[in-house]
Amino acid sequence: MLVILCNAGVGCYFGNFFIGALSYADDVVLIAPLISALHKMLAICDSFATDYCISFNTKKSECLAVFPRSKRFLYAQLSKCVFYVDGKPIEFVQSYPHLGHIDNARMDDTEDISYRRVLLLAK
Repeated sequence: MLVILCNAGVGCYFGNFFIGALSYADDVVLIAPLISALHKMLAICDSFATDYCISFNTKKSECLAVFPRSKRFLYAQLSKCVFYVDGKPIEFVQSYPHLGHIDNARMDDTEDISYRRVLLLAK
């Protein structure tokens, strides 16, 4: 699936390196610069799932939109966007844990650091 996503020509790149689909074990993160790119990437994932008789856990699927400060007014537009996995809508969130780190829409570590402090104090 990662090769298919890479060959689709959508998603994010760092220079010539495709970074639009990151995976670890059974976790996959799609990174897209445009709404249309994410729609296409999700369609590729759905097609792959159908072809190989697998399913994505829609209860664990979330969408985190990140905008630079100068474009954060665009968050209001997200209410018009709906993304689907396996025919079910994906919830928009302000943060989510991924591989032990809390990522958030503000692009800072405040929430993650607070969480780590609570864990440290609980010991």
